[in-house]
Amino acid sequence: SAVAGGALLAMALAGLLRSQRQLLAAEGALADAAAERRQQLEAEVAERTRALVQAQASERDVRSFTERVADHMPVIAAYWDEDQRCRFATRGFAAWCQAEPTQLLGHTVQDLVERHNLRLNDAAIAHVLEGMAVHEQHPVGMPDGSVVEALLDYVPDLRDGRVRGCFFTLTDVTDLKQAEQRLQRLIDELVRARDSAEAANRAKS
Repeated sequence: SAVAGGALLAMALAGLLRSQRQLLAAEGALADAAAERRQQLEAEVAERTRALVQAQASERDVRSFTERVADHMPVIAAYWDEDQRCRFATRGFAAWCQAEPTQLLGHTVQDLVERHNLRLNDAAIAHVLEGMAVHEQHPVGMPDGSVVEALLDYVPDLRDGRVRGCFFTLTDVTDLKQAEQRLQRLIDELVRARDSAEAANRAKS
């Protein structure tokens, strides 16, 4: 029986050792799997980070290009959101306000009118936010003290059936106005010359 007991103990110990080896093997496999998964997650995070950085860089490039194009257009332009806060301003608009573009962002139309004495029609912007475009033409004072004949356009930003904001542009049409005035003076002179000629012919007859 002692021999049998020893054999049974040996078998039990052998089984315990096998279980321990299997447990160690399983733990090793789990550790390897965890390490592999961790590496995969790190690789995914790194790839997503690179994609996000590239997307942000691309967005910055697009924004920078758009700003450069807008700054070189022969108009003053700005954009107000539905809360009437400035979200975009060209350098021309900023110069009109005697400020930097970034200093205007977030300010309401009323702020700009009061702080910079601008001839902006805040009532027109209110109409635009109801979906109606407004077009005006009148003299406008500039930062250098000059006065120009300006065409001011307030246009709603309509998206998905909703007004999201207001596009504003100011175009200097002084040359066009002066050309119209010169043309009108020429027409008036021609009319006077015609009337004088007709009057002279009547007198002769």
